[in-house]
Amino acid sequence: MPLCKDVFKVDTTEQLKRISRMRLVHYNYKPEFAATAGVENTSETGVIAQEVQEILPEAVKDTGDIVFASGKTIENFLVVNKERIFMENVGAVKELCKLTDNLETRIDELERWSHKLAKLKRLDSMKSTMSSGAFSQAGSQFSRAGSMPHKKRPPKMASKSPSAVTDQACISQRFLQGTIIALVIIMAFSVVSMSTLYVLSYRSEEDLVDVEGYVASSPLVTYFRQ
Repeated sequence: MPLCKDVFKVDTTEQLKRISRMRLVHYNYKPEFAATAGVENTSETGVIAQEVQEILPEAVKDTGDIVFASGKTIENFLVVNKERIFMENVGAVKELCKLTDNLETRIDELERWSHKLAKLKRLDSMKSTMSSGAFSQAGSQFSRAGSMPHKKRPPKMASKSPSAVTDQACISQRFLQGTIIALVIIMAFSVVSMSTLYVLSYRSEEDLVDVEGYVASSPLVTYFRQ
């Protein structure tokens, strides 16, 4: 048989906010209060009841007035429910666990993205080096191709009318006839020149023979022979 009812989940986010607002302090009890309350250790670490009442009222209980042995009275003495503070701390710790889990998940995602970015950077650097090498090779080939003499393309002949084609054919035929006539004249001149040289050489040989015959028949030559 369950002894609890109206069970609902507590918002641990608000618990963490409330705990983060509480101030943890170290304090010493007054001797008269320690003697009246029977507290042996007057030094303690904890929270201030008035501050906790502003943040978490249900964790503070009003016990009424306290009268010391000296006759002094403390009205509305407040006592902090440490068990309630402990349960508040449990909720705050659970919220911190959620935050740390989320942070770990985000860190893992960031690490994966960083690895992907590193791979992309390496690929980009490899592509840039390959592209620079290809550009340099293409540039060298282009420079070698530029150093080689380019063949001039024959100019494209525009379409001509039939009359222009006929005039061009007549001009080319006349040019061919003139060239043939010039070659014939040059050949004729060469033949005439060769004939002239042959006649001159023949006459020079006859003159030489006549001179030798005259010298042989002269009396002086006969005298010397005797």
